[in-house]
This record gives sequence, C-alpha cells and structure tokens, in this order.
Amino acid sequence: GMTCSACQSTVKKTIKSLDGVKDAEVSLGLKVAFITYYPDLIKPEQIQKAVNDKGYAAGKPQEVKQ
Repeated sequence: GMTCSACQSTVKKTIKSLDGVKDAEVSLGLKVAFITYYPDLIKPEQIQKAVNDKGYAAGKPQEVKQ
C-alpha cells in the first residue's frame, strides 16, 4: 500500500517503534521491508498487524536468513 516516500517513512517508523524490533529497512521501489527482530519478543504477525493498523496492506511475512 506504499505509494510515496512519506508512506515508506511511516511504515519504517511504525516497525522500528515496536518492542523486539532491532532494525528495519523499507524499500518503496520493491514494496518490501527487511526486518531484524528478536523472535522471543515479537512475532512477524505482530509486525504485520502494526503495519496494517496504520492503513497499509502488509503482505504475508517471509523469512530470509542471512
């Protein structure tokens, strides 16, 4: 649901403000967010819900291991 850089900034701030999130990078061009989080403190579904609650349509979380 991101359409501009303000959207990108809002989504990033929303994600980074959550307890258990270590870092977040949001790409407007790719329409994805890469999130580093502590799985014992927060679940991907909670992050998704926070983004959706801001009025954006977060897709299904996908795990990417580094």
